[in-house]
Amino acid sequence: MPTEEEWAKIPPAGESYPITITDEMDYQCVCFHVTLTYPGNTVKTVTGYWRLLVCVTPVVTEQPQSVSAAVGDSVTFSAKLIKQNLNTLEYQWQSSTDGGQSWTDIEGAGGKSYMEDDWNYIPSYTIPSVTAAQSGQLFRCVLWNTNNHTGSDRVSTPPVYSEPATLTVTPPAHEHSYGDWSKDGTNHWHECTDADCPDQSESIKDKAAHVYDDDADTTCNVCGYVRTVTPGNVLVTGVALNKTSTSISVGNSETLTATVAPENAANKALTWASSDEDVATVAPDGTVTAVKVGTATITATATDGSGKSATCKVTVTDGTTPSQPGGSTGGSSGGSSSGGGGGSSSTTPTKPETATKPDGTKVETVTKPDGTKVETTTGKDGSVTKTETKTETKPDGTKVETKNETETNKDGSKVESETRTETKKDGTVTESKTETITSKDGTKSETKSETKTDKNGVTSGTETTKTTTANGSTGMTVTTIENGESKTEAAAKVSGKAVEDAKKNGEAVKAPVEVEASRNSNTAPTVKVELPKNSGDTKVEIPVSNVKPGTVAVLVHPDGTEEIVKNSLPTEDGIQLTVNGSATVKIVDNSKDFIDTRNHWAKDAIDFVSARGLVNGMNDSIYAPNNSTTRAQLWTILARQNDADLTGGNTWFENAQNWAKAKGISDGANPNAAINRAQMVTMLWRAMGQPAPATAATFTDISADSYYAGAVSWAIENGITTGVGGGKFDPTATCTRAQIAAFLARSMK
Repeated sequence: MPTEEEWAKIPPAGESYPITITDEMDYQCVCFHVTLTYPGNTVKTVTGYWRLLVCVTPVVTEQPQSVSAAVGDSVTFSAKLIKQNLNTLEYQWQSSTDGGQSWTDIEGAGGKSYMEDDWNYIPSYTIPSVTAAQSGQLFRCVLWNTNNHTGSDRVSTPPVYSEPATLTVTPPAHEHSYGDWSKDGTNHWHECTDADCPDQSESIKDKAAHVYDDDADTTCNVCGYVRTVTPGNVLVTGVALNKTSTSISVGNSETLTATVAPENAANKALTWASSDEDVATVAPDGTVTAVKVGTATITATATDGSGKSATCKVTVTDGTTPSQPGGSTGGSSGGSSSGGGGGSSSTTPTKPETATKPDGTKVETVTKPDGTKVETTTGKDGSVTKTETKTETKPDGTKVETKNETETNKDGSKVESETRTETKKDGTVTESKTETITSKDGTKSETKSETKTDKNGVTSGTETTKTTTANGSTGMTVTTIENGESKTEAAAKVSGKAVEDAKKNGEAVKAPVEVEASRNSNTAPTVKVELPKNSGDTKVEIPVSNVKPGTVAVLVHPDGTEEIVKNSLPTEDGIQLTVNGSATVKIVDNSKDFIDTRNHWAKDAIDFVSARGLVNGMNDSIYAPNNSTTRAQLWTILARQNDADLTGGNTWFENAQNWAKAKGISDGANPNAAINRAQMVTMLWRAMGQPAPATAATFTDISADSYYAGAVSWAIENGITTGVGGGKFDPTATCTRAQIAAFLARSMK
């Protein structure tokens, strides 16, 4: 029988009895007593128990680990929970093929996990034999606790998701296959003929120059390449420079002289190039200008296709050590020549020194009494460049160099510049420059700049360029440099005549500005383009000095939000996009650095589509170019390209699926099936409006009545694909992610 104290704690019938639930319990038992009085005044107490089950939310203590495996290997992913008061844990493994944007339950990879040892729960999932197509897939475990609740009283905790683990599958080693020689005007080589070769550039073997018996021989002795040889067309056999190495101080110049052999070579023209233009630049006449301290290699190469060249190593010094031995060039007769401007000088200029370069260029040099050096260069084409350079040293040690240059071309174009460089003893350099460029069509561009580089090498300053074209368009570019970091803002106002002329010729109108793309959107140059009213949709090309396949235009909306212009296309000289009225854009190098595409044949196409958000990587570093693509993924890619709204939906691809069906691009069936080459070009063709091809493609494996015949003909006609070789298209072959990128990129250009 309960004591009086125990009886006092029992609430009356119908009232609650408080129970404190904690994470340490999985159930709570409640005891009750009932006193019954029987006939004859017999009293009996009945004792019973109620059991309260408690669901505790599981906690993942060990996350699934990423795994690298070879094709055919068995791999296991597992999660772990420790010391959780759980009777039974329920779990479901999931996978993702789109980088974690959507997840799918893995059939047969779910159920209940029971305590194995010391309150440890280890749900796992095993893939008996991995495939190359699974590379880049993500796997995670979803966990929840019901504490064995069943039926109508079933209780479940919210699901807990483990961190995703990545499966990386190493494909079997690729064996190159070689066919006939590949050849161009300079070289012949062997390269892999497999269209799906993972590293086409690595496959190149035996690259070498063509071999001919003599200057009159037309056929290469190795590969049979046939060249054109005209009477007297003697190729260059060697190029030599007057120096193989030299030293130049920052801001100074030196002209290298090249000798071309043989004397009777038909074409002695050379191209000049610097290995590092940040250190030293080289002009078409061989004049090397030192930019900053360092080393660079200057190369002169024959342009006649012989491939002959010569090099000179240039060391750029800071000017504190003379680049040439000896003293000043300004010493007088009988006076000192030890430098520093001492001694009297001649009252007349030096006698002109005249030299003629191998290409026919004439150079005349005169040194004036005040030390000013005047160099006049007359090219074979009649162009004349006059350069005046004067260097003086102030009493405090400051060195001042003034350079005036005028270049007048035979076509009427002209370049005038004045540069003043002041270098103090502490290393601080201040440069002021004014440059005016007048093109033969009347376009005029004026640039004014002033930069200061302190003794620590940190640069600050401003550069402003104003441009007026012959057709009335105007542009202004302002670049501000602070603490070594630059920010560029440009504005282009396009004239009505410029728009009219461009549309008449079927061209893009060029904005009269030039910028340099940035990897950082925050510091990327901003370009405002303004067109005349009622111009309608107009193609505009913004000149970009460092354009790449991954360079994009990013539209800046009035509210400050930004949007990648998917159809902004890189050209040889810049970025092309369609503008109506006006637009403000940033020019961003949005290239992705996928480690598995760095040497891939489709790298440029992958950079193009990934930079525009059309095809994503498996993660930030993996693209998986050789993996297959599903029909659902292709619907999504095409929907993104056409700016369809893909938000919401019961599945990650539902809206893209509905869009594809509504547009007549696909029937929406078999979303998880791998896309083949015929389906790829057909859906792409339909998304483009099904343009009629001019002619029918002729492949032995495509019949004229096949559903994809018209699409294939269109793709061939527009350079989207060329087939797989041997007169075949291979319509049923699975389309890889690399091929998807290539098809899509080519269709947009």
